[in-house]
Amino acid sequence: MTPTADSKLARELDGLSYFDAERGVTFRYHFTSEGLTATLPEKFGEKPFLLTYVFGAGEHGASFLSLLPSGPGEPQGIEHRVSVFGPERRLDLTPDHAGLEVTQPVEELGRIQKGEALRKCLGCHTTTGKVVDGALIDLRANVGCEKCHGPGARHIEAAEHKQDDLAIRFGKGKNSANEQIRMCGTCHRHPEQLAPDEIRPDNQRLAKFQPVGLLQSACYTRSAGKLVCTTCHDPHEHAPLERERYDASCINCHAAHRGDSLACPVSPRENCVTCHMPATEVRPGTAFHDHWIRRRVDISGIEPDRKTP
Repeated sequence: MTPTADSKLARELDGLSYFDAERGVTFRYHFTSEGLTATLPEKFGEKPFLLTYVFGAGEHGASFLSLLPSGPGEPQGIEHRVSVFGPERRLDLTPDHAGLEVTQPVEELGRIQKGEALRKCLGCHTTTGKVVDGALIDLRANVGCEKCHGPGARHIEAAEHKQDDLAIRFGKGKNSANEQIRMCGTCHRHPEQLAPDEIRPDNQRLAKFQPVGLLQSACYTRSAGKLVCTTCHDPHEHAPLERERYDASCINCHAAHRGDSLACPVSPRENCVTCHMPATEVRPGTAFHDHWIRRRVDISGIEPDRKTP
């Protein structure tokens, strides 16, 4: 998350427009010294509305947030109705905005987020930052070290004194598998954050919530705490796209010589991710790899057999 005034993505939208077919209006975008602005001529003439912040990795998509005056009450913001999707910078409706009714003029521009919902939004996309009187203060944009590891002052002091205990939360090997996955699930979702009837094999939306799927898989439940997010992902780097790296992690556990670990009879040395964790489209043009690792009828069909990975 960063101010649009500092965003290369926001600058690339200068001069573009998006026709909202559902409402029959056109959003027009202009980049200024203050950041990205949107106009909605059919509703507000040429009066610009500042899209103050952009959040999202940009690889799958990015959305915009503007804070609203809220006084001493709960913080409020407007999540812009239009987002950017994919590397081609395609403009389309923000997820879950289709069909929303307009009950007050500002909702022509997007959906109001307030209170705890807004705090969670900011919490997952920043290291620090809180809304006070309609302004975001103490902003440390994006997800930095202290987001996962906590305040760094004691850690630095311990390192300078060459102490064995470096006083760092989630230091290497210091937490259980459940604790690590729960921490990652704070933003990437944990089963406790979903309704029980949502957690089912045919719910393709779960592909977006990787910890939820992983916790259902036999690979996790039979690993005795050995399979965690960091088994395959380095949290300090952007997730690599080469599937061979992930296949190697699968093979390391499922090699034929590893006792009761099953070697795949179809393709024991490659294509693990392609078959068992296919990219699943959660909305047009946006796909995530399904972490509910399981056998499938084919690349799109699902065999709801949770006993065998």
